[in-house]
Amino acid sequence: LLPPLPYGVSMFHTDPPGGIRIPPHTYEKFVIAIIESMIDHGFTMFFLFSGHGGNSSSVTNIQKIVNDRHCEKHVCVGTTQLYLSGDAGKAALKNVGFTEGVRHACEIETSLMLATNPKSVRHERIADDPGRIRGKNFHPFDGGTLQLYLSINAESMNGVYGEPSKATAEIGRELLAAAAKEIADYIQEMVVIV
Repeated sequence: LLPPLPYGVSMFHTDPPGGIRIPPHTYEKFVIAIIESMIDHGFTMFFLFSGHGGNSSSVTNIQKIVNDRHCEKHVCVGTTQLYLSGDAGKAALKNVGFTEGVRHACEIETSLMLATNPKSVRHERIADDPGRIRGKNFHPFDGGTLQLYLSINAESMNGVYGEPSKATAEIGRELLAAAAKEIADYIQEMVVIV
């Protein structure tokens, strides 16, 4: 288990100022270098986990590049789109009364922060935002089948997409346990398959 990377691909976060954005190709090269260093030390199985949707396409690229480049060494890189996105995760969300998946500064992410780092949540600044733009096939933050990849400013009044006012630490603890189990199950399935 390696420590998390503190930066990621967030090209759509232009406001508020101060957000650090890493270009996709830089992020991909850096993560591939880490994996290939581990391959040099004899590791062959990797599971990439990102809690940030902006990293998703880069993580998929990393997975494809490494799996293709090192297939003769029986190297396998697995991943999942986002935590709580599988059947078990969706069931956990339904169990706590949440009908949507992970969005941005939403009820799920705020609940997780209340459970793990409550001092970082500024309760006085919590404001729900359902997203500015919707269409038949487009939902904010590329939640629909039509993908537009718009800036956060185009899609949200305040950087939020969801209902953080519904968040609680208790829900966060329940969802964190479900997310950990879901990821552990994915890794176990990878071990069996590979």
